Amino acid sequence: VTAIEITVSALAMAVPALLAARGHHTGLGLIGGMAMSGTVAHGRLRTQAASAGAASLVLMLAAGLACALARLGGAWQIALLLIAGLAGVIGGFDRAMVAASMRYVFYLVMVGGIVSTTTADPLLIFVVVIGGALFAVVLHLAMALVVAHVRGHAVEQVEDERKPTVRQRFNRLRRSLGEPAGWQYPVRLVSCLGAVSLIHRFFSDHDVHWAALALVLLIE
Repeated sequence: VTAIEITVSALAMAVPALLAARGHHTGLGLIGGMAMSGTVAHGRLRTQAASAGAASLVLMLAAGLACALARLGGAWQIALLLIAGLAGVIGGFDRAMVAASMRYVFYLVMVGGIVSTTTADPLLIFVVVIGGALFAVVLHLAMALVVAHVRGHAVEQVEDERKPTVRQRFNRLRRSLGEPAGWQYPVRLVSCLGAVSLIHRFFSDHDVHWAALALVLLIE
């Protein structure tokens, strides 16, 4: 964890938190700022911008789907399980896809829980959450640019690493799905989320979606 990441995370969550304390709906931007924490890769500014853009896209897709479906009751719970299972399978494609799929499910559960337990307009929730995320990204890139300028634009030496082709990664995913070990993560994820959904069905007055968030973080 770098000093930039610590500073950006603090500012990205502190500003929306202060707004929330004053009764502003923009306090939901805290969720977007938190979602971007630790998602920006180290290295050149171009690399950081690319990773931040990818993380923002994952959040947009997850938040958009959650805002559209999270108030459909049982249909949303079923859709969440299906999407989580599919994301768990796709995550076996490569390391980047593992991180993206885990973040996608986490964002889906997080934003879906907010939409389903509040009366705020889902479109407003989407706009404010994404706004908080973009605020965090702009903060990070601005500080990274300043640090690069102060250091005289020094570029970190990155060792060349041979990456497998798309075909090789696809073949590896197909082989892994042919073995029980390849299905462990999707099965654990869907089973735990299904258990939380079942608990929610019988105890609908409780905010059990926070338990789902904890499970998504703990299951790897």
